[in-house]
This record gives sequence, structure tokens and C-alpha cells, in this order.
Amino acid sequence: MDSAINKYNPQFSGLLYGKIGNHKTKPILCCPNGDAKFVKFINKLGNDESFSNKIKISYSDKGLKKIFIETEELPKINIFEKIFFNTTKIQSKALKMRQKGVISSFIYQFNELEFKHLKEDYLFITKKQLNKFSEIIKKNSPKEIQTFLDEFFANNI
Repeated sequence: MDSAINKYNPQFSGLLYGKIGNHKTKPILCCPNGDAKFVKFINKLGNDESFSNKIKISYSDKGLKKIFIETEELPKINIFEKIFFNTTKIQSKALKMRQKGVISSFIYQFNELEFKHLKEDYLFITKKQLNKFSEIIKKNSPKEIQTFLDEFFANNI
């Protein structure tokens, strides 16, 4: 594919890491729809009273600002999503490994460009859903990263 075309038509795709013990797997590229699915997944989990025990949030401000969300919870992917969102074999394999307990949790990396892409260019997610996501993440994050999160979401919502 021509790099000039790619340069002006970026495709954003979140990175999903599996955690096996203390080892982090190579990243699995999620489709652009994976970012929206993850936001909706966190919003759904956020309704659970024990939610704060189900996620760990960290960040990186080197280069692009990124938040990392680790969860043991397993997103459900229906047959429609597998076909329509073009779920890859490696994504399906990772989900099966999580079901079997080989992968103990998933770490989702979400950078500021991906979040901006969801806000501005993605048709099937609302500002209300993004606001709920940011509130849930802030509410369940350690105090020492609140300033970072305030800046991350303030620039993008």
C-alpha cells in the first residue's frame, strides 16, 4: 500500500495485550471498531458495584499520551461482530486463551488520537458514552494519576 495514502488516511486501532503471569504478550491490533467496543464494554462493567476491583488503570505521557486499562473481565464478541468487524484469528485465539485461564487478564492501550478519532469520526458511539467512559475511568483510578486523566479527557471531550 502506498505510504502517502496511509499518511493522510490514518487507521486507528487500539492495542490489546494479554498478561500471562508477569509477562505481557505482543500486542494484538484491534480493528477501529475495537476502540468503540472497549469503551462500551467498560461502560457496561462500570454499572457493577465491584467494578473498581475489576480494573487497574495506569498511564504513559511519553510521546502520545496513553492510558492502560487492565481487566480480568472478558468481552463478549457475538457472531455479527466476528464477521462485520473482521475479527482476526489471533484475536479469537487470545479470547480462548483467556477463557481457559492461560491469559490472566487483558491490558488495553488507548491513546489520545484513538480517543479523538472516536469522538470526531466514528458514527456508532455518542458523546454521552464517551463522557460516561471518562467518568468511570477517573472514578476508578488512583489519585496520583487524576491530573493526567483530567488533561487527557479535557483535550478530547
